[in-house]
Amino acid sequence: METLQSAFYAFTNVMPALVQLGICGYYFFKTRSTDGLLLVVASAMHLIASIVASVVMPILIQTGHMDTSSIGTGYSVTGGLGFIGTLVFLTGFFMLIRKVLGKPVPQF
Repeated sequence: METLQSAFYAFTNVMPALVQLGICGYYFFKTRSTDGLLLVVASAMHLIASIVASVVMPILIQTGHMDTSSIGTGYSVTGGLGFIGTLVFLTGFFMLIRKVLGKPVPQF
């Protein structure tokens, strides 16, 4: 029963990130724009963070390959990756909104 609950938890965390990556990938391949690239990169970072946090880390903990002192570090690194992914996603999303509204996107 615990394995079924773990699988359901992993599925509910990974699936939205996978759908997000698919939608952003579709947008990028249709437009080939900088904002699309940022959205894809950020979505990939979210997917990786979701897989590590909800699939890899629990497996490492259950099998005993990760000791209790490393668990916090592992989740902190995963959270940091997710945070950076969120910042990149927000940048790409803001650029997309500016483009849709007809405002020029500032060039860096």
